[in-house]
Amino acid sequence: TCWLDTHDIAGGANWGGSIAGAIEQCAALILMSSAASLASRNVRQEIALAWRHDKPCVPLLLDTSPAPNDIAYWLATAQWIDVLDHSVDAWLPRVMHALSTPATTGDAAMPAATQSTARPAPPTSLPSPASSLIGREREMAEVAALFHRGRVVTLTGPGGIGKTRLAIAAGHRLEREYTDGAVFVDLAPLHDPALVLPALAATFGMQDTGARPVLDILTDALHDRQVLVIVDNVEQVIDAAADLSHLVVRCPELTLLATSREPLRIGGEVEYPVAPLPLPDTSRAIDHARLGETPAVALFVERAGAVRSGFAVTEENAETIVAICRQLDGMPLAVELAAARVRSLPLPNLLERLKQPLRFLTGGARDLPARQQTIRDTIQWSYDLLTPDEQSMFRRLAVFVGGWTLDTAEAVVDIDGDLGIDVLDGLISLVEKSLVVQREQLDGTLRYRLLVPIREFASEQLEQHGETASLRQRHAEAMRDFVRQDFDYPREFEYDWLERVNGEYDNIRAALAWASDQRVDDLGIAIAGTLGWFWFINGYHRDGLDWTQAFLARHIEQDALRARALNGLALLSRDWGDHAAAEQAADDSVTIGMELGDVALVAEALMLRAYALMYAQNSDSDAIQITCAEALGLAEEHRFEFLANNVLFPWAIQDILAGRYERAEDSLDRAREIAVRHGWTAQHTSTWWGLGLTALLRGDVEAAITHSREALLVNRSAIYGFVGFVPLIVTLELLATALLRAGEVDVSARLWAVIARERRLRGITPPDWWRAYLLDLHDLRSRLDPAAFDEAWRAGSAMSLEDGIALALEITEG
Repeated sequence: TCWLDTHDIAGGANWGGSIAGAIEQCAALILMSSAASLASRNVRQEIALAWRHDKPCVPLLLDTSPAPNDIAYWLATAQWIDVLDHSVDAWLPRVMHALSTPATTGDAAMPAATQSTARPAPPTSLPSPASSLIGREREMAEVAALFHRGRVVTLTGPGGIGKTRLAIAAGHRLEREYTDGAVFVDLAPLHDPALVLPALAATFGMQDTGARPVLDILTDALHDRQVLVIVDNVEQVIDAAADLSHLVVRCPELTLLATSREPLRIGGEVEYPVAPLPLPDTSRAIDHARLGETPAVALFVERAGAVRSGFAVTEENAETIVAICRQLDGMPLAVELAAARVRSLPLPNLLERLKQPLRFLTGGARDLPARQQTIRDTIQWSYDLLTPDEQSMFRRLAVFVGGWTLDTAEAVVDIDGDLGIDVLDGLISLVEKSLVVQREQLDGTLRYRLLVPIREFASEQLEQHGETASLRQRHAEAMRDFVRQDFDYPREFEYDWLERVNGEYDNIRAALAWASDQRVDDLGIAIAGTLGWFWFINGYHRDGLDWTQAFLARHIEQDALRARALNGLALLSRDWGDHAAAEQAADDSVTIGMELGDVALVAEALMLRAYALMYAQNSDSDAIQITCAEALGLAEEHRFEFLANNVLFPWAIQDILAGRYERAEDSLDRAREIAVRHGWTAQHTSTWWGLGLTALLRGDVEAAITHSREALLVNRSAIYGFVGFVPLIVTLELLATALLRAGEVDVSARLWAVIARERRLRGITPPDWWRAYLLDLHDLRSRLDPAAFDEAWRAGSAMSLEDGIALALEITEG
């Protein structure tokens, strides 16, 4: 039932129907072709159609040029035969085998020679799980492709990640390629490595009589057999890896697919770490209609639908479903156990209980192995396989929230030198045993973390061993030292410091919470007092105000710790709209700084007082100018360059508002000179923004758009880097206002919808003086008919901040 296309199809002739029909009816699609013809769009369509109808594709490559990557992907589980320089005997049997399995109706039509040569369908002992494998299509294709690189592939990952299910699914996809089929051997019941080869022999129906070594028996039986062997749960008999290696070396047609919580470390092994299921991207608005395309959500919805008929993603429950999947870190077993509880719990209640997943995720399917009936049992299985020193390090790592680096681990888990294992060696071992996840960051450094259920288990072990209190204190002290290192403000300001702090922010929050709970106020205020600019620049005003105010209320000593925290309070309060609190905090800090003789504290507090005065209602321009002059004088005398750069901005604003544009531009130029000298690209924002406002007030709309666009180009990195949320928003506001005056009404309305949402979410309001120069929304509405305005506002409200910036830059390009 093969269809032979002998037609010389002329360009433009439509043979599509005939080709499609023939492929649908045939037993196999054989492509006698070159790599060039495989690149043809028509051939690609034929391969895709054969794939859709589950027809084997047998490409007979007539030259050795590499096939295109996407064609190699389509044919990853099909026969792949290069006939160049090979005899017919070398490849014809494989073609016959490929044809024999699917040919259920065409045997009579096959030539007699073909029928006699064809081999029977390969045997298989692979399990057939009752439920479908969700969200692993990419992984199955990648695992299948790995066997083009070697004959030993090991799937690694923590318990509950889905290694066994993936191995079985990949085995079913691959088994057609093996003349003698595929077998599955579960090693979980074994604890003696010496029993692995006998178990494998029993799977093939061989008996170990003791007369000969089992390895020799297996070698004789499997030497010429083309078979895929899947060995599951190798981790607790890992010392049998050498025996498995010997077997693979002696049997050149045998291929091994192993699952283990650590690699086998044998020659020719290709490791494939199985990751958690991908989670929804929370940086963008949730599209509930497409949410089911995310693997973790797809698994949850499918399993929940099995216990509650009609369960589906809706606009009302989408956010909760995303939160559930993220709380479980996309671990398939945890997601399945949680979905089973949908039968008896509303989703919000389920999410609340998942704050303690080990206690809640129990009662797995009865056909699961005992160790996977609960998440706790699954993790306990791995924990018991660790050495005592590894167990000690593993439970101590539970003190970290959101991950850690090697440096922070060394500062916490072995501070007393009592660990009994080198921290780096321990991390490497725990990563290999799939209890710790390792990820390379953009700067090339490695970051580690525990998946949420695993971290809860480690925390329980830490508590049971009585180590929680001492480790939490070590952790908080390490975070205090971390935020204060390389921080030479106000003389310098390192934006790299902001990035490092952002990477450890979850840990810093945990340290602040511990210091507050334990009333270790000196430590807490030391952390909070250093983070003022971090909170300000990243838009974490609510966090910063809460922590700073809490520690200031209890740390009443008039010392440098209190003064620094007061400066942070002044910085954060001004954008929060509490201008009186900002001014009072700055004044109190000036007083403390002068008593201590700390010029840096005084200069910073004066600069912050100038901003507080500028943001205040009915601001006093003369007072602002006097305060700026004092702050700038100290900054220039003591070379506090970052302060000098910042204090020039409110000085320039006063000149702009008074119409002294040339003087304002001089101040902005001085600020820019300082920024260029130090490489502070982000500080150029204030210069461009000030120039844009000046142009807008002068009526030069085109220049206002140009300057504010430049400010936005710098500020857009605030989403990925650390320039500042508030400068980003005011820059977008300036550009939206200029665009309205340029006639871009629809775009302006969309941008203002983004701005309004972001300000509302962050609780940040513009100062009175700035509000006077923004567009009037009533004016904006009047330029569009009501339906058009509502549509533009809805579109803007659905945009992320990043989308809004991209729209602004696109419309102003060129």
